[in-house]
Amino acid sequence: MYRTLPLIAVIAMLALPAAGHAAKYAKTITVSKTGGKFNSPVKALASITGATAKAPVLVKLLPGTYDLGQATLQMKEHVDVEGSGVDKTIITSSIVNKDGDTCSVATVKMASDSTIRNLRVVNSTRSTVDGLTAGVVFDNVKATAENIKVVVGSDTVATPRNYGICSVGSGARATLAGVNVDVHNGTSGQAGAVALLSDGSMTIQGSKLAASAAKEGHTHVIDCANGQAMSGTLTIDKSQLLGTILDAEGGNRGIDVRDCRATITNTTVNLSGGDDNIGIITDHQPTTVDASKIYSPGKALLSGGAATLVINNSVIQGEIPAEQRLRLKQNVDETGRQIPNR
Repeated sequence: MYRTLPLIAVIAMLALPAAGHAAKYAKTITVSKTGGKFNSPVKALASITGATAKAPVLVKLLPGTYDLGQATLQMKEHVDVEGSGVDKTIITSSIVNKDGDTCSVATVKMASDSTIRNLRVVNSTRSTVDGLTAGVVFDNVKATAENIKVVVGSDTVATPRNYGICSVGSGARATLAGVNVDVHNGTSGQAGAVALLSDGSMTIQGSKLAASAAKEGHTHVIDCANGQAMSGTLTIDKSQLLGTILDAEGGNRGIDVRDCRATITNTTVNLSGGDDNIGIITDHQPTTVDASKIYSPGKALLSGGAATLVINNSVIQGEIPAEQRLRLKQNVDETGRQIPNR
């Protein structure tokens, strides 16, 4: 039996916004490589004025590779950039921070209340001079990256320091959801998937972070080691962290949180290669790990300074040093054998 809807109900249904992300935006700007008003995301963002929290704007990137040269895509407040998929929409540049200790520019620079999603970000810099190369930077802003892939560096070209994503400054609150980061470096270089600098904070959910380096290189899959205690916090859940040295010489650091407070749950840290490996290392700030897996061919854990490292309900493979600041409860090794509590 069919029932006819009243005319007023039909009109109300037609007035409803379309489903999905587009429903919340006051305006959508489309960028296309094959024609239209904008063929560059930089020009599209530059054209936007008047975006607010109540009237946000979406920049939709159709499939294609958008090469920024040595420029950066500077996001705007209350503006989101959405691609057509991580294998279909690619934003690439070769921009580099001239100071090797500063992460202020990248292929994409986030703005407060902005989101980047459904695309790939590449920094293809091959410079061997002093400097720091990054894919995405959150510089004192609260913003989100979701369902993106970030690729930085090369295993065959050594650059001083490569990072996938940086969270910089006490006002930085970076949220990563479903993000895939793949960072490389050559001989003697350093590669880090993400870095927390100058009191920056970060939340990572359901993501895969990988860093690799060639002979005598070093990886810090997560790097929060600035030489002093910071107020920044790191939260990781349901994620996978991979550190790889492509030779017998070199070192991996899975989660190096010597200088920020960290909470880690349901996460796997897996290190391979090299001759100097540490799964999780703390120093100035406490770290808590629960229901996670730590695989290291060297030291699994290292807790120095005044910080306490607490590991509960986890699998631990690797050397566990006899340190006073290390707390263990209900953990097992890779064979399932109980590790003594302490």
